Amino acid sequence: MFPEVLARAWRRIVPDRYAVFRSRDENLLPHRERFHGRVLNAGAGWFDISHLVPGELINLDLPDEKDQRTNIHIRATLDAIPVGSNNFDAIICLAVLEHVREPDDVMRELFRVMKPGGCLLLDVPFLQPEHLCPTDFQRYTRDGLERVATRAGFVVEEVKPTHNIYTTLYWICWEWLHAKPRHPLYVLARPVVLWPLLWRARHSKTQSNILATAFQLTATKPLSR
Repeated sequence: MFPEVLARAWRRIVPDRYAVFRSRDENLLPHRERFHGRVLNAGAGWFDISHLVPGELINLDLPDEKDQRTNIHIRATLDAIPVGSNNFDAIICLAVLEHVREPDDVMRELFRVMKPGGCLLLDVPFLQPEHLCPTDFQRYTRDGLERVATRAGFVVEEVKPTHNIYTTLYWICWEWLHAKPRHPLYVLARPVVLWPLLWRARHSKTQSNILATAFQLTATKPLSR
Protein backbone atom coordinates (compact mmCIF):
# COMPACT_ATOMS: atom_id res chain seq x y z
CA MET A 1 0.00 0.00 0.00
CA PHE A 2 2.75 2.43 0.98
CA PRO A 3 4.75 1.96 -2.29
CA GLU A 4 1.51 2.53 -4.25
CA VAL A 5 0.90 5.82 -2.43
CA LEU A 6 4.46 6.90 -3.18
CA ALA A 7 4.03 5.98 -6.84
CA ARG A 8 0.87 8.10 -7.11
CA ALA A 9 2.60 11.02 -5.41
CA TRP A 10 5.55 10.70 -7.78
CA ARG A 11 3.24 10.74 -10.82
CA ARG A 12 1.72 13.99 -9.56
CA ILE A 13 5.17 15.54 -9.20
CA VAL A 14 6.41 14.20 -12.55
CA PRO A 15 3.41 13.67 -14.86
CA ASP A 16 3.77 12.11 -18.30
CA ARG A 17 5.09 13.92 -21.35
CA TYR A 18 1.63 14.97 -22.57
CA ALA A 19 0.43 16.46 -19.28
CA VAL A 20 1.92 19.79 -20.30
CA PHE A 21 -0.53 20.36 -23.15
CA ARG A 22 -3.65 22.45 -22.68
CA SER A 23 -6.98 20.98 -23.69
CA ARG A 24 -8.19 20.89 -27.28
CA ASP A 25 -11.09 23.05 -26.14
CA GLU A 26 -8.70 25.95 -25.61
CA ASN A 27 -7.21 25.52 -29.08
CA LEU A 28 -10.53 25.18 -30.90
CA LEU A 29 -12.85 27.48 -28.98
CA PRO A 30 -11.57 30.72 -30.61
CA HIS A 31 -12.52 29.24 -34.02
CA ARG A 32 -15.89 27.78 -33.05
CA GLU A 33 -17.93 30.30 -35.04
CA ARG A 34 -16.35 28.96 -38.25
CA PHE A 35 -17.39 25.34 -37.65
CA HIS A 36 -20.86 25.56 -39.20
CA GLY A 37 -22.36 23.42 -41.94
CA ARG A 38 -20.58 20.12 -42.66
CA VAL A 39 -17.31 19.91 -40.72
CA LEU A 40 -14.70 17.22 -41.38
CA ASN A 41 -12.50 16.16 -38.46
CA ALA A 42 -9.65 14.76 -40.55
CA GLY A 43 -7.76 12.27 -38.40
CA ALA A 44 -10.18 12.33 -35.50
CA GLY A 45 -8.17 10.24 -33.07
CA TRP A 46 -9.74 9.58 -29.67
CA PHE A 47 -10.71 13.15 -28.78
CA ASP A 48 -14.37 14.12 -28.81
CA ILE A 49 -14.75 17.65 -30.21
CA SER A 50 -18.48 17.45 -30.99
CA HIS A 51 -19.30 20.02 -28.27
CA LEU A 52 -17.08 22.54 -30.06
CA VAL A 53 -18.69 22.15 -33.48
CA PRO A 54 -22.11 23.78 -33.99
CA GLY A 55 -22.44 22.16 -37.42
CA GLU A 56 -22.60 18.55 -38.54
CA LEU A 57 -19.37 16.86 -37.45
CA ILE A 58 -17.99 14.10 -39.67
CA ASN A 59 -15.15 12.14 -38.03
CA LEU A 60 -12.62 10.44 -40.31
CA ASP A 61 -9.89 8.05 -39.24
CA LEU A 62 -7.83 5.16 -40.56
CA PRO A 63 -9.42 1.77 -41.30
CA ASP A 64 -8.90 -0.59 -38.36
CA GLU A 65 -10.88 -3.80 -37.85
CA LYS A 66 -9.99 -3.84 -34.14
CA ASP A 67 -11.17 -0.27 -33.51
CA GLN A 68 -14.41 -0.28 -31.50
CA ARG A 69 -15.14 3.45 -31.69
CA THR A 70 -18.70 4.21 -32.76
CA ASN A 71 -18.20 7.91 -33.57
CA ILE A 72 -16.08 7.42 -36.71
CA HIS A 73 -18.19 8.12 -39.78
CA ILE A 74 -15.59 7.60 -42.53
CA ARG A 75 -12.83 4.98 -42.49
CA ALA A 76 -10.20 6.06 -45.00
CA THR A 77 -6.74 7.51 -45.51
CA LEU A 78 -6.47 11.27 -45.91
CA ASP A 79 -5.06 11.05 -49.41
CA ALA A 80 -8.17 9.25 -50.69
CA ILE A 81 -11.29 10.57 -48.93
CA PRO A 82 -14.35 8.75 -50.35
CA VAL A 83 -16.61 11.79 -50.82
CA GLY A 84 -17.28 14.14 -53.71
CA SER A 85 -15.51 17.42 -54.29
CA ASN A 86 -16.68 20.64 -52.57
CA ASN A 87 -18.29 18.66 -49.76
CA PHE A 88 -17.27 20.31 -46.45
CA ASP A 89 -17.70 23.85 -45.12
CA ALA A 90 -14.77 23.48 -42.72
CA ILE A 91 -11.98 20.99 -42.06
CA ILE A 92 -10.17 20.45 -38.75
CA CYS A 93 -6.88 18.53 -38.91
CA LEU A 94 -5.00 18.43 -35.61
CA ALA A 95 -1.59 16.79 -35.11
CA VAL A 96 -2.00 14.55 -38.13
CA LEU A 97 0.11 15.85 -41.00
CA GLU A 98 3.39 14.80 -39.37
CA HIS A 99 2.21 11.18 -39.48
CA VAL A 100 1.38 10.95 -43.20
CA ARG A 101 3.88 9.74 -45.75
CA GLU A 102 2.94 12.24 -48.51
CA PRO A 103 1.67 15.49 -46.95
CA ASP A 104 1.25 17.20 -50.33
CA ASP A 105 -1.19 14.49 -51.42
CA VAL A 106 -3.17 14.95 -48.22
CA MET A 107 -3.32 18.74 -48.54
CA ARG A 108 -4.54 18.49 -52.15
CA GLU A 109 -7.23 16.05 -51.06
CA LEU A 110 -8.37 18.33 -48.21
CA PHE A 111 -8.54 21.16 -50.74
CA ARG A 112 -10.62 19.01 -53.11
CA VAL A 113 -13.27 18.04 -50.57
CA MET A 114 -13.63 21.56 -49.14
CA LYS A 115 -16.28 23.91 -50.47
CA PRO A 116 -15.11 27.21 -51.99
CA GLY A 117 -14.93 29.75 -49.16
CA GLY A 118 -14.47 26.97 -46.60
CA CYS A 119 -12.06 27.17 -43.66
CA LEU A 120 -9.13 24.89 -42.82
CA LEU A 121 -7.72 24.69 -39.29
CA LEU A 122 -4.46 22.76 -39.28
CA ASP A 123 -2.18 22.06 -36.31
CA VAL A 124 1.24 20.43 -36.78
CA PRO A 125 4.38 20.08 -34.62
CA PHE A 126 7.65 21.93 -34.97
CA LEU A 127 9.88 21.29 -31.92
CA GLN A 128 8.44 18.01 -30.67
CA PRO A 129 10.22 14.72 -30.02
CA GLU A 130 9.37 11.82 -32.30
CA HIS A 131 6.01 10.22 -31.50
CA LEU A 132 4.97 7.26 -33.58
CA CYS A 133 1.28 6.86 -34.43
CA PRO A 134 2.12 4.47 -36.05
CA THR A 135 4.68 6.53 -38.02
CA ASP A 136 6.22 9.99 -37.74
CA PHE A 137 7.69 11.55 -40.88
CA GLN A 138 8.17 15.33 -40.65
CA ARG A 139 8.15 18.63 -38.75
CA TYR A 140 7.24 22.09 -40.06
CA THR A 141 8.59 25.56 -39.53
CA ARG A 142 6.16 28.45 -39.91
CA ASP A 143 7.27 29.07 -43.50
CA GLY A 144 7.24 25.38 -44.34
CA LEU A 145 3.66 24.96 -43.15
CA GLU A 146 2.50 28.00 -45.11
CA ARG A 147 4.21 26.64 -48.20
CA VAL A 148 2.58 23.20 -48.05
CA ALA A 149 -0.84 24.85 -47.70
CA THR A 150 -0.43 27.38 -50.53
CA ARG A 151 1.02 24.69 -52.79
CA ALA A 152 -2.29 22.82 -52.44
CA GLY A 153 -4.27 25.95 -53.36
CA PHE A 154 -5.27 27.33 -49.96
CA VAL A 155 -5.09 31.01 -49.09
CA VAL A 156 -3.33 31.25 -45.73
CA GLU A 157 -4.81 33.65 -43.19
CA GLU A 158 -2.51 33.09 -40.23
CA VAL A 159 0.21 30.80 -38.89
CA LYS A 160 0.99 31.11 -35.18
CA PRO A 161 2.53 29.10 -32.34
CA THR A 162 0.03 26.81 -30.62
CA HIS A 163 1.71 26.65 -27.20
CA ASN A 164 4.15 28.64 -25.10
CA ILE A 165 7.92 28.19 -24.90
CA TYR A 166 7.77 26.20 -21.65
CA THR A 167 5.58 23.56 -23.28
CA THR A 168 8.38 22.96 -25.77
CA LEU A 169 11.04 22.78 -23.06
CA TYR A 170 8.99 20.48 -20.81
CA TRP A 171 8.51 17.74 -23.41
CA ILE A 172 12.13 17.87 -24.60
CA CYS A 173 13.45 17.77 -21.02
CA TRP A 174 10.99 14.98 -20.13
CA GLU A 175 12.44 12.79 -22.86
CA TRP A 176 15.99 13.72 -21.86
CA LEU A 177 15.45 12.84 -18.19
CA HIS A 178 13.76 9.54 -19.06
CA ALA A 179 16.51 8.45 -21.47
CA LYS A 180 18.03 6.53 -18.52
CA PRO A 181 14.92 5.44 -16.59
CA ARG A 182 16.68 4.15 -13.44
CA HIS A 183 19.81 6.30 -13.31
CA PRO A 184 19.77 8.04 -9.87
CA LEU A 185 20.85 11.45 -11.18
CA TYR A 186 18.21 11.39 -13.91
CA VAL A 187 15.51 10.33 -11.46
CA LEU A 188 16.43 13.02 -8.91
CA ALA A 189 16.63 15.70 -11.60
CA ARG A 190 13.08 15.09 -12.86
CA PRO A 191 11.13 16.98 -10.19
CA VAL A 192 13.81 19.69 -9.99
CA VAL A 193 13.73 20.40 -13.73
CA LEU A 194 10.27 19.32 -14.86
CA TRP A 195 7.97 20.69 -12.17
CA PRO A 196 9.01 24.36 -12.63
CA LEU A 197 8.69 23.97 -16.42
CA LEU A 198 5.25 22.42 -16.05
CA TRP A 199 4.11 25.26 -13.77
CA ARG A 200 5.38 27.89 -16.20
CA ALA A 201 3.77 26.08 -19.14
CA ARG A 202 0.40 26.31 -17.40
CA HIS A 203 0.74 30.02 -16.57
CA SER A 204 2.97 31.68 -19.15
CA LYS A 205 1.82 33.36 -22.37
CA THR A 206 5.34 33.68 -23.80
CA GLN A 207 5.41 32.34 -27.35
CA SER A 208 8.09 32.22 -30.03
CA ASN A 209 8.24 31.13 -33.66
CA ILE A 210 11.77 29.91 -32.97
CA LEU A 211 10.82 27.71 -30.00
CA ALA A 212 7.27 26.76 -30.95
CA THR A 213 6.08 23.30 -29.97
CA ALA A 214 3.61 23.41 -32.82
CA PHE A 215 2.07 25.80 -35.32
CA GLN A 216 -1.59 26.39 -36.01
CA LEU A 217 -2.58 27.42 -39.52
CA THR A 218 -5.90 28.88 -40.63
CA ALA A 219 -6.61 29.05 -44.33
CA THR A 220 -9.49 29.23 -46.80
CA LYS A 221 -10.32 27.79 -50.20
CA PRO A 222 -10.80 30.60 -52.74
CA LEU A 223 -14.32 31.17 -54.05
CA SER A 224 -12.97 30.80 -57.56
CA ARG A 225 -9.74 29.44 -58.96
